[in-house]
Amino acid sequence: TSGEVGAATMAGWVARTSLSPAQEKFVDVESLPTERANPRSRGLHQKSVGQLVKLFVAEEKENVRALRKAAGEIGRAAGFVAAALRRGGRLFYVGAGTSGRLGVLDASEMPPTFHADPEEVQAILAGGPEAIFRAQEGAEDDAEAGARAVRERRIGGKDVVVGLTASGRTPFVHGALRQAVRARAKTVLVTAHPHWAPEKSVAMIRMGRVHDNLMVHVVPSNEKLRARAVRLVRLLTGVGPSEAAGALGRGGGRVMDALRLLKNAKVRRP
Repeated sequence: TSGEVGAATMAGWVARTSLSPAQEKFVDVESLPTERANPRSRGLHQKSVGQLVKLFVAEEKENVRALRKAAGEIGRAAGFVAAALRRGGRLFYVGAGTSGRLGVLDASEMPPTFHADPEEVQAILAGGPEAIFRAQEGAEDDAEAGARAVRERRIGGKDVVVGLTASGRTPFVHGALRQAVRARAKTVLVTAHPHWAPEKSVAMIRMGRVHDNLMVHVVPSNEKLRARAVRLVRLLTGVGPSEAAGALGRGGGRVMDALRLLKNAKVRRP
């Protein structure tokens, strides 16, 4: 696909609109941006490894350009996702194939990175868990399965559903979005389709899960992350490694709790 359209995730509102069942069934697949060849990548089979890498790197600027154009929509979506999560709502990614797997990846990163409850950010993948590792043929074309997944999770007015579909037409995603609208949930579509006129981890920043540019809600579940947590406490307080590690131990491994303990200890000192 062309770099400016197919390679970048361009974001767009889905409020009360999505493809109708008839449009899903008879959509002109060949007209979709994801089905077009990128004219700048002609002759790939004749290029050296160095030339291929240079081309791939050069195409990244198209991603940046597309994201700049969508910055306003991304900001709006991130804002209401953050508001929903503050009210106790949930965020659901819905997708198929690679797009859906990216939703699974992002959702799975929320608990260890931001100490989010696993129920807070979830992913719905066409074909179920098996589709993470092996393609489930035809799953993306089942709009009713998308709607059913939304009903089964009792998605409602406090929640946000983000549809992920590079082509913009995946029936499973649109079925889920239509059902989400019926349930009065907020809906967002993330797509590479240029005519769909956005995305999340920014919401975690707005919720206070990041201090300055530091991910202070990291879960120290392994040696690398425990060392990172100690560094974060030292960086934010100026204490030594032993004191930082001790505060983390008393705070259950939570950086922010360790910071509060150290702050309170400092206040109590004569």
